[in-house]
Amino acid sequence: MNRAAILIVLLLASTHSFSESSSGDFMAYGLGSISCGKYSSISKNGSDRSMANQWVFGFVTAKNESLHFDKVKSYLDGVDTQAITKYIENYCDKKPLDQLYSAANRLVYDLSLKNEK
Repeated sequence: MNRAAILIVLLLASTHSFSESSSGDFMAYGLGSISCGKYSSISKNGSDRSMANQWVFGFVTAKNESLHFDKVKSYLDGVDTQAITKYIENYCDKKPLDQLYSAANRLVYDLSLKNEK
């Protein structure tokens, strides 16, 4: 099976993973539902880590796009993918029981505070 077919299978399989918050307020689908411990255990140079990072980049981009409709300044100015990845790695190392979604959401929150200054 070639790499593209494997990637498609993994992406389709990951879309069926979801987790509900304890309060039932939201659902995290796909790779966002994996634990930070799982994220931290994935090889940094492997395709699984790359896919998890792509999920984070998509999440952060979508949140940033939603600000565009509210006419709020982008919080991604001057932030590159390496900085985002490092933030997620640090968060997940400290909170292995949290979901990847929680790490990405906290990143968005912290970056939004930067805009308030």
